[in-house]
Amino acid sequence: MKRLLLAFLCVISLSGCGTFHTAKPDLHNVELAQVWTTMSSAYYLGCDGTLYSPGADSDATSYVLYQNQKKGIVANDVRFFGEMAGGGFYINTQNELLLWNKSDIPLYGYEKKDGHAVVCTDVIFAECSGRCMLFLKENGELYLAGEFGDEEYTIKEPKLLGNGVTAADTDGTFVIWTNADGELLSYGTAKHPIWFDQQILKQVCAENVRELHLERHYVAILTDKSLWCCGEDGKLQRLGEEIKTVSCARRTLAALESDGSVRVWGRCIGNGATQTDTAEYVILNGEIVAENATSVMVSDSTLNYVGNNGISYVFYADGWPEFYGNATKDRCVGIGREPNSWIK
Repeated sequence: MKRLLLAFLCVISLSGCGTFHTAKPDLHNVELAQVWTTMSSAYYLGCDGTLYSPGADSDATSYVLYQNQKKGIVANDVRFFGEMAGGGFYINTQNELLLWNKSDIPLYGYEKKDGHAVVCTDVIFAECSGRCMLFLKENGELYLAGEFGDEEYTIKEPKLLGNGVTAADTDGTFVIWTNADGELLSYGTAKHPIWFDQQILKQVCAENVRELHLERHYVAILTDKSLWCCGEDGKLQRLGEEIKTVSCARRTLAALESDGSVRVWGRCIGNGATQTDTAEYVILNGEIVAENATSVMVSDSTLNYVGNNGISYVFYADGWPEFYGNATKDRCVGIGREPNSWIK
């Protein structure tokens, strides 16, 4: 009870509590391009490249560092962003990779006293998982930095994994990537070798691969033509066509179709209008849960999308409702009702 009271006091204070930072950005006036929320954090990327956050719970390994806390601005000139343990990262329009964290990370050349710091240049994609980081350079070279099994690599002397890389992902112990020659390559030890059968997946990679998603129970591959998924049963399935992008979590896969429809496979927050205190889940098999979307993101507790009106819409299971919008203060908002959003 004492911890809940302390957490509540942290949220209502703009100065935060310890390293728990919160803010009140005026998001109903911002045209958004992307939204990223979890049970412990939320980030909103404006179409002008401004990254906002209402807060991040450091008790749950999340941490946000503001450049302008009064306006809830994390950074400007952002092209791509993501979270990492105890902080976050982003790539700006100059293709510089910047980090912020509540701890020093020597292998990444990061010191917390520097705040938002450039750690690498000429980067077009990055992914953090556990204690390691993948980053893809403008010239198509894919590198690994951080701790990976018994290995350590600094960001100044990273491990080169491949050339001509088109897509990549890691779960912290295993890396997969594809190249322009249509090859599917890997490094490390797969936790579930049955679904990483190169003979099965090789036929998919003959098409141009745009996205790879490596999750605990499956691997998803988005090509120019189709969305493919291979689970622990080793069966390869084509889930759809005309897919623009995919977002994956441990038990959930969401696809944004070219017409703006959002389809979901796996576990999804199913609460209706009268179920507001306890999270209830449903299992979906590609059902449409939203329309007129321009981006989509899932975590293990949230489903988010941005509409073609530039407004974010968030379904969530518990967490911090004030991070997800101001249309409702309900603890749980599922697909059986209207999502939370930012309104005047």
